Amino acid sequence: MVIELHRPTWSNVKHAAQWESTLATYAFPVIGHVPVNEITSNDILAVLTSIWLTKAETARRVRRRIETVLDWTVAKGWITDNPASRAITRVLPRQ
Repeated sequence: MVIELHRPTWSNVKHAAQWESTLATYAFPVIGHVPVNEITSNDILAVLTSIWLTKAETARRVRRRIETVLDWTVAKGWITDNPASRAITRVLPRQ
């Protein structure tokens, strides 16, 4: 849903494909089965830790994309806090 909402604002089709691909590759295997109201910062760390130092730019993009999706769920009233907020990067090692 979030990708569909943003798709008209992106400059090309490749951008949407990258969103879908990075979330499918890195986020869905770890948190795709977890109900959104049960996702924790520890879950987000589990997604990012394995790529944070080895694929730094990809990891930053994945974090921002997860954050955007979860911001949408906050706006919908499904959760009250976003566990993928920028604060999560403060506990990860410096890239």
